[in-house]
Amino acid sequence: MLLKSLENTPIADIVDAFNQSFADYELPLQFTQETMLQKILFEDIDLKYSVGAFDNDKLVGFIFFGIDGTTAWDGGTCVIPAYRGQKLTQRMLEYSFPILKAQGVNHVLLEVLENNVGARNIYESAGFSITRKLHGYKGQISINKNHNYRIEVLTDPDFGMLSKLGGFKFAWQQMDKRIQNRADIITTICIRNNNEIVAYMHFDAKASRVHQFGTAETHRRKGLASALFQYLAQNCATPILVVNIEDASEANTFIQSTGLAHLISQYEMAMSF
Repeated sequence: MLLKSLENTPIADIVDAFNQSFADYELPLQFTQETMLQKILFEDIDLKYSVGAFDNDKLVGFIFFGIDGTTAWDGGTCVIPAYRGQKLTQRMLEYSFPILKAQGVNHVLLEVLENNVGARNIYESAGFSITRKLHGYKGQISINKNHNYRIEVLTDPDFGMLSKLGGFKFAWQQMDKRIQNRADIITTICIRNNNEIVAYMHFDAKASRVHQFGTAETHRRKGLASALFQYLAQNCATPILVVNIEDASEANTFIQSTGLAHLISQYEMAMSF
């Protein structure tokens, strides 16, 4: 088994290995070459620092890594069914850590489904520990409240300023850099109070997916988030998807009141070198 960078691996081979690996996943994931290239671009995955396992030139497993400053993120760990039980994930992690450290990385993040005990054990044995629990929701919004808030579409949002209203630290895919990567397909709406933005949402109307939302702490529990989600319901087809909401956050309590159904729970795990 040869371990090496994915830098020169054809995207067709990456898609084939990924789709085989996730065909029996709790939430089956299947990609086309186009959607895989979007994932790589949007999530800052760097194929140069991602690692693949090759058996006679056949890609049988890989780990995607994105790097942002001193933090790396595992954007997908794949092993096709016929090669499971050979500790390929452990071997790929051990191969990757010195390469990441050489690039100045000292912190690695990943997410693992709550029910995937086997994967969690592998990551814990590699030095990762659980940092928090995240939830995903999907369905139809059933908020029906009268409000007088004016919803404004922002054409040039200040991503850094807006994300401070979120109330919790966003997961990798929802961090500002990843939102900016999607700028061409993201709609940003907001509510102002005396010309100051006090609530906002970034969403992808075509995919009916919320990427970020938040309300200033001094304006919470006044119906602003409900107004934003009502706007979303009126402008997006169902089902609507919201992911990576921190378990202990006010945002999670709010989402549970919108009518969206719980979809998944996962753990964010981290390790430091």
